Amino acid sequence: MQKLFALVLLLAVAAQAAQIELPVARRAFSKKTIESLLAFDAANRAGKFITLPRDQANLPLVNDDELLYSCQIGLGTPVQVFATQDLDTGSSNLWVPGPQCSKCGFAGTPYNSAASKTYVANGEALSIQYGSGSVTGTLAQDTLSIAGLVVEKQIFGVINTAQGFKGSGITGLLGLAYQKIAEDNVPTPLENMVSQGLISANMFAFYLSSSVSTPGQVTFGGYNSSFLVGEPTYVPIVADEWYVIQVSKITIGGHTASLLGGHGIVDTGTSLLIVPTSVATTLNKYITVDATCGSANMNNPNITITLGGTEFNLTPAQYIVELSPKQCVNGIQGANIGEGLDFILGDVFMRSVYTIFDVENNRLGFGQLPESLRK
Repeated sequence: MQKLFALVLLLAVAAQAAQIELPVARRAFSKKTIESLLAFDAANRAGKFITLPRDQANLPLVNDDELLYSCQIGLGTPVQVFATQDLDTGSSNLWVPGPQCSKCGFAGTPYNSAASKTYVANGEALSIQYGSGSVTGTLAQDTLSIAGLVVEKQIFGVINTAQGFKGSGITGLLGLAYQKIAEDNVPTPLENMVSQGLISANMFAFYLSSSVSTPGQVTFGGYNSSFLVGEPTYVPIVADEWYVIQVSKITIGGHTASLLGGHGIVDTGTSLLIVPTSVATTLNKYITVDATCGSANMNNPNITITLGGTEFNLTPAQYIVELSPKQCVNGIQGANIGEGLDFILGDVFMRSVYTIFDVENNRLGFGQLPESLRK
């Protein structure tokens, strides 16, 4: 496996200083996540809304097991493969489990610094608190391999203890938000790709697949126009810690649920579309979800989210989430986020559009997907 991965890296090295693409796998919901989301949905329907915890490290995750989208990376020389590294636009640190975390519940084999010729000790302590879990460890430096690129001297976390990640199926986390919210102010992999001249622009883009059998795609250094119908709509980033934008309006079946809109965070690390509690109360008046995933679910109205003057429609097939063949929930849930934030445009929304993170120009782009990619 390691030899094959190294060969792929060598063959793809010509893509440097341009843009590179790699598949993004979607995992099925874990049992723990299903239980958490069912409870969250039941509370919302009863009008009991939670307050999501936040700190400077990361956006709130309803449950850390809900990290659904991952890619493959390598660390060290020779390459040690981490096959399901979570891609998270709501945090900024790269980390993998170390030998002391062999029983923390992560997938794959822990990072072994002694096996890498390019490892450099750092030793600084690392501690990150997430919405419903945490990791602690130390910083290290090594070569990062991703989609044919070789990022030199990448600083990352080697995790010794972890809570909340058992059953998540991930080999670690790759944060894609701004360096200013990275623990210990560690330069992010994206920033190193740019500073080392490996990609042509400080930009990345996501197509998130709705199927566990069909991969999505992340592009670094640009975007893939084959995932777009027409031109993208660009919206300014209003806070450069997370990717915060202005949400103009939400309507459902012609009824206005949020006329004034508010600030929303675009986050691959949140499974749902989180809205203010007042918006959720309005939406729940018009949405009836058959929890057994019956065909009546498709009789619910469309929801329209207006961004930058463009309307993006979510059909019932897109916003009603199938947790398992006979378990469905509303993928739009209300919560109190606080700190001037109103929405989290998580995976439920991101699966319905092509999302361009144009960091270089301080804006996000949203494009309509081709019909064949719409659920």
